[in-house]
Amino acid sequence: MYIELMRTSWDVMNLWFI
Repeated sequence: MYIELMRTSWDVMNLWFI
């Protein structure tokens, strides 16, 4: 559960960075 949340956060951050 925690890992999934972290992964989603990373995906969102990457999208923002791009």
